[in-house]
Amino acid sequence: MTGKPHLASSFWATSHKARKLRPPRQRSSVALNRRTVLAAAPAMACLAKFTALVVTIIAQGACGGQGVSAHPSHAMQPTATQSGVPCRWPDAHIPAAHVRACKAACEGGSIEGCRDYGAALLWGRGARKDEAAAREVLERACRASDAKACGMIGGFLEHNPTRAADYKGKGCDGGDGDACDGLALAYEQGKGVPKDLSRAVAFRTRACNLGFKLGCAFLGEMYLEGSGVERDEKRALALFEEGCSPGDLFDTAPCEWAADILRKSQAPRDRDKANTLYAMACKAGRETACQKYAGR
Repeated sequence: MTGKPHLASSFWATSHKARKLRPPRQRSSVALNRRTVLAAAPAMACLAKFTALVVTIIAQGACGGQGVSAHPSHAMQPTATQSGVPCRWPDAHIPAAHVRACKAACEGGSIEGCRDYGAALLWGRGARKDEAAAREVLERACRASDAKACGMIGGFLEHNPTRAADYKGKGCDGGDGDACDGLALAYEQGKGVPKDLSRAVAFRTRACNLGFKLGCAFLGEMYLEGSGVERDEKRALALFEEGCSPGDLFDTAPCEWAADILRKSQAPRDRDKANTLYAMACKAGRETACQKYAGR
């Protein structure tokens, strides 16, 4: 499997996606090492903490206006405006005018506006990158119980693992599945909290239940390896399938992992499904999946 998975310019070049992913440990494969976090700038480490490929929050009054979807792969729906320009989630395609609308909303008292403006400052999306200013704005949102903001702060405090775990805990308590998964990783590694695999399983289960699909996949890895839980390959397969998403070579990692289990079956239906999953992962650029598909 390849190293850092995703285009560096992508929104998803984040701490979750900066983990080196290899196939989960099986008798005939290399042990997974996705817990290794690449040395990255704190801001890049934080990006993952707002990852959720499928987690959608409905925030009433976001940016001072109507409820919106905060799915990170899509711009926010129009809310409050500044001279007719709506505040929108700062992805790579959002003009600076939309970020200025979020700034205005934040200054007008919108917690969601502060969260989104802080994200823009943190990542340099539609605004000049300024981690100090981002921290100040995100802290304001976190103090007002915005779970995503708390999780983002925890993401770029990796140099202070105890405080990072505290912020991730706040985000998880508030319902941010990504933050729950980050806290699970902290318990897996014993960073900022005592190492406790059973608690890692519990937080990763919560992440999955909150709709964070990568959390489902990482939970599946724990079941496959018997890490903090009794080994259960069937449960691992179900979780890998739940975490599988069409997309880049990181999103499709769980697809390949599910296929690795399915292809061991003697049932033609399972083997056909494995080949379909390998083809999906191969199309996304996963070389190992291409090799397995070609060798079918």
